[in-house]
Amino acid sequence: MTLARGSPSAISGGNQLGTMPANTNQVSNASSSNPVVDISAQPRGSIGRVLLAEDDEELRWLLARALRQDGHQVIEVNDGCELLEHLAREVKDDGRLEGADVIVSDIRMPGYTGIAALHGLRQVGCDVPMVLITAFGDVSTHELVASIASALLLDKPLDLDDLRRAVQTALESRSRAA
Repeated sequence: MTLARGSPSAISGGNQLGTMPANTNQVSNASSSNPVVDISAQPRGSIGRVLLAEDDEELRWLLARALRQDGHQVIEVNDGCELLEHLAREVKDDGRLEGADVIVSDIRMPGYTGIAALHGLRQVGCDVPMVLITAFGDVSTHELVASIASALLLDKPLDLDDLRRAVQTALESRSRAA
């Protein structure tokens, strides 16, 4: 599901649709020629535990900082291998993920992809909401993520307000389901 500015957004579970308004809080990869960054705190309603998997150290630091400014506890992992190790420790036999209420993950990372993690979680019955981020958001990737329950996709350059709203929506959908 695409959460780009001005486009429909949804998080499954109840498939509640909404629209993400346009804004200017853009975050680019360090390799981008014209990054614009504004991480001004914009607290949200629900506070949660966010597992953040991003192999770009600077971007991970920036995303973690923005989420912490919103009051969230952030657990950072450096790549797909660390994400897999963390999930192996924290997903219980009944499918519950202990220690995180939402996962924010890059799709393309060394060792293990965010999509593979999402598929693995759903196969073991874990329905934790997942926000995937990518610089390679082609139509087939968007369609794939849209077909998976409780998953959202954000394209890079990443808008911090979109990320904040996606995390908030995920937390709210999770609390309604509980």
